[in-house]
Amino acid sequence: HTLFRHDPYGTSPLGRIYMGETVAESSAPTGTLHAELWGLVSFLPYPTTAFQLPPDAIYPDKTAGETTRVFIGQLPYFITEMQLAWILYTFGGRHALLRPERILKRNQQTGERQPTGCIHAVGSPEGLAQMARLMHKRLLIDDTGVWFCRNEVEYGVLWDYCQAMKRDIKLRPWERPYDSVVVQEATSGSHLRRQNQQWMRPVCEQQPNVECAARPPPPYYTSYHKPAEFCESDEAFMAQ
Repeated sequence: HTLFRHDPYGTSPLGRIYMGETVAESSAPTGTLHAELWGLVSFLPYPTTAFQLPPDAIYPDKTAGETTRVFIGQLPYFITEMQLAWILYTFGGRHALLRPERILKRNQQTGERQPTGCIHAVGSPEGLAQMARLMHKRLLIDDTGVWFCRNEVEYGVLWDYCQAMKRDIKLRPWERPYDSVVVQEATSGSHLRRQNQQWMRPVCEQQPNVECAARPPPPYYTSYHKPAEFCESDEAFMAQ
């Protein structure tokens, strides 16, 4: 088994970064959700032993320069900090983020707060720019690894594949991301409001505390129910 499969109860063993090339097997690993992409888009399996950020990881320096709030969307609901660190280091130019926090949405029927596939964290403007250039709309998170685009041909294949899932709910894996990863500056939420207060901006200019209010997944999966939401962008919160 590999680490970071869909495992909401945390029973998987921990894993280490996989530093090799893309897998040379003839078929996708067992349990892969998007096996149709095999041979069309590059794939990197999750590591199989505990991952720790190497010494060359690039952290935001809060004492030497400006920091910014980073939004990352289209992640698994139950992504771990170790999984996130591996994805950012491997595909985001060795960058690391500080204080990642899962964005919650409120169940409009029960009032309970539930996790989304979205993260707010602290990074540097330079790190955000590089992560966005390398990762934004170029990764698709799977149960067994990450699909990533090496060139524009692969990018086109991944784009068309994700667009098909967005158009047809029956093509989407249940409670998994069905679009490519989003990386951008955070534009909503209480985190941004607190940052604005630190900058001594007037209260009237602060962003309101906007929560992801998408309706939660139903207890069973049918084509006529609203699907799970995986935060296409941080602006999606502002529109709700």
